[in-house]
Amino acid sequence: PFGHLALVRIHGADPSAVARRAEALAELLRGHIATILGKHDDDDDPPIAALGPVPSPIERINKRTRWQLLLRARTRQPLRWLLRQLRPHLGPAESGPRQTLALVDVDPQTLL
Repeated sequence: PFGHLALVRIHGADPSAVARRAEALAELLRGHIATILGKHDDDDDPPIAALGPVPSPIERINKRTRWQLLLRARTRQPLRWLLRQLRPHLGPAESGPRQTLALVDVDPQTLL
């Protein structure tokens, strides 16, 4: 392969809570990506990039809204480092009807 991918998917019953969590995770990831990019000089081909957050192509399944972020890296090392930084922020957040769940799929087979 020419690169490596990780798909971060956030889903929950409340659309606004899912969107807020997706934006919060994206902001966290952008901060860590800036750290990685600060160590590299090649701006034309960055070692890692985050795409999104955006609603999933199939946005609602079983009355649950889904958003996603796609992480793309040239090599595994920066992607692995970034996912280690993200790990404490995954899983369930909040409670009740506003609960969201964030999961990661490394080298996803599909983006749906």
